[in-house]
Amino acid sequence: MRVESLGVIFKKVSEQKNKKDKIEILQKHDHQGLRIMLELLLDDNIKWALPEGPLPYTPNKQLDCEGQLYTELRRMYLFVEGGHPTLQQRKRELLFIQLLEAVTPADAELLLAMKDHKAPKLYGINKKLVDEFKQGGTVKQEAHG
Repeated sequence: MRVESLGVIFKKVSEQKNKKDKIEILQKHDHQGLRIMLELLLDDNIKWALPEGPLPYTPNKQLDCEGQLYTELRRMYLFVEGGHPTLQQRKRELLFIQLLEAVTPADAELLLAMKDHKAPKLYGINKKLVDEFKQGGTVKQEAHG
């Protein structure tokens, strides 16, 4: 079974007109990686330790990297305030650019929107929607990557 990238899943959610359909898509793709992304997206306590605005990166053109962001989620702490306090800012930004270049273009767009606090509005996802999704679903433990 081919894994859909998180960016594609979020785009599918954004294309839905009503809350019920958005929740159904989230439930269809419910797994730990999706829940981590939703937390990173909506938790007001998470502050990104990266500059706002575009970053110079070359979008990935590989066709087989849909699961790459799932693998990279364990390193997201590097890009939030307090996650790795001794990491130099220049190195943090370089690592983020490398991440953007390693994932699908849709995932890179999602990460950039998250970093700039635009993702909830861009993808039509809010805390109320996510709370309803979490109440109705169970997490699937899937291997990705």
